[in-house]
Amino acid sequence: MNKFKKEQISSFCKMSALLALLMLLSCKDSLLQYPNVKVQAQEKINLSKEQFLSCTDARDTVFKNGDYAKFISIDSDKYGVAIKMGADVDTLNLYMNCQTPNGMIPKFLYRQGCIMLCRGSGFSYRSLIACSMDEDRKIKENNFETERDVSANIDGYVFKDDNNIFFYDIMKDKLLFKKLPEDFSDLMVSKSQLYEDSITVFFREGKEETYQLKQFYQLIYNND
Repeated sequence: MNKFKKEQISSFCKMSALLALLMLLSCKDSLLQYPNVKVQAQEKINLSKEQFLSCTDARDTVFKNGDYAKFISIDSDKYGVAIKMGADVDTLNLYMNCQTPNGMIPKFLYRQGCIMLCRGSGFSYRSLIACSMDEDRKIKENNFETERDVSANIDGYVFKDDNNIFFYDIMKDKLLFKKLPEDFSDLMVSKSQLYEDSITVFFREGKEETYQLKQFYQLIYNND
């Protein structure tokens, strides 16, 4: 290796060492300037159930036969909903704490075979969680979304069970239903929309049906 190349390499090594030294000094100055800045994991808050119930609208519901919808601790700072029907207990895929808007906290709506929980946020969004038993006596969860148009003078939750469309009218606290044709029994609801005096149901299979509220009949139920 000739003398010129040796001098180039030596000069490059000196420059690299100088840059490394400057970087170390810069880091040291930053630490001296901000001595209290530490990188550490954020501590989790131990949220008791009493605290969770007091900071939200969450409430447990227990039925005469021992079935229930209860809020249970999932983590030290999170709560979920446990559903008991018969001998089976399952937990919904929901996580809540004191920062969760009250509109998104599930509330018991009614019970008629299924346990119905509802959520709603603002003027236009409604969500229904229907918990029922499948053929194997296991809890099955179905979710139904309802959008409310600004023109609507009705409000509530729309869902489907077998070949019936149901509408829970929260303004009148009534459960209404309309029987569907037999070929609709296997269709799955994608979402529903409320208009002035009508309900439009969108099915996942591509069908869309609009029903007038006056076509529905009231269904009497109890919450035992």
